[in-house]
Amino acid sequence: MTDIDHYFLGDPDLHQRLAVGTGILAELVRCAPRAVGISALENATGYPTQVLEKNCRHLCRAGLLHPDDSDRWLLAGAPSEITLEDVFRAVLTDAPACDKAEPSQLKIAPGTNDVELLLMQATVGIHQHIFNYLRRFSLDRVKISGAGMFPQTKQRACDFCREEAPAELH
Repeated sequence: MTDIDHYFLGDPDLHQRLAVGTGILAELVRCAPRAVGISALENATGYPTQVLEKNCRHLCRAGLLHPDDSDRWLLAGAPSEITLEDVFRAVLTDAPACDKAEPSQLKIAPGTNDVELLLMQATVGIHQHIFNYLRRFSLDRVKISGAGMFPQTKQRACDFCREEAPAELH
């Protein structure tokens, strides 16, 4: 049996950045409508202060959260409006969402050979599929502790293989 790489797109660094960003936003969802400080985020996520501060600034530039008056953080929109696609785009670039170039705006450099062009087209296609898939997952799927909004069952059907899988795998 083949060992499967358990990282997003096989990239542990990208997976970690996606996990940190999603963890921050998930804690803001859990604590909404209250603002959350870095020390509370550190206690909830286990990530060090320096990592959290950097990622909060990064998510702020991406328009996913914003600071309140007391150096705490709030979601920039409703949890149902923020998707994993937004988090993925934020960790891929440090630019605000409105400054991102669409694939149709990409310029081909003079002298680009056929292999580079083919790989560029494949990469754009892969990213479009990833973005479309991640767009399906909004932060309102985060389990709100204590509210009982999303009761946890012992088992539920896996969406991909239609087999029964333990709830903690989802």
